[in-house]
Amino acid sequence: MATKLPTVAIIGRANAGKSSLFNRMVRSQQAIVAREAGTTRDNVLGKVTHRDHQFWLVDTAGLKDPSDEFEAGIQDQIAEAAEAADVILVVVDASEYPGDEDRIVAKKALKSKKPVILITNKADLKTALHDDEFRRLGIKRIIRTSAEHNSGIIDVLNAVTDEIPARTESE
Repeated sequence: MATKLPTVAIIGRANAGKSSLFNRMVRSQQAIVAREAGTTRDNVLGKVTHRDHQFWLVDTAGLKDPSDEFEAGIQDQIAEAAEAADVILVVVDASEYPGDEDRIVAKKALKSKKPVILITNKADLKTALHDDEFRRLGIKRIIRTSAEHNSGIIDVLNAVTDEIPARTESE
């Protein structure tokens, strides 16, 4: 019987670049991407192979409506992701000061007691803020990326594989 591969969830608010990051991580690894039917949305699942590690990467749906539904939607999304994941990647837009949504996401991710890595995406932009602006989210490990320009992606993969056991799924 094959051992279950670790799962890594990407969470964060809409437009932070979660899907671009997901695509970079799986594409650079020639992953098989499948759509898994969710209750109200689809989570996209991809298999990533990096060094001597393999894991499932789950891109949770971004929340487009920041009104009252945000709180309920994000709670479910993060609860699901945190429950299923071995490592949680919280993605924020490096060019915007952390907002309430980012704080909620970070707090819930940390509450899961799983390893949490903060990804400040779009760090290549001239308007990108210094990491210090994001420290108040409480996540110790911060990695600057630009999914668009494929920078920082290897750093993210290395950080993830530091947190999970080396293994591959037997075919």
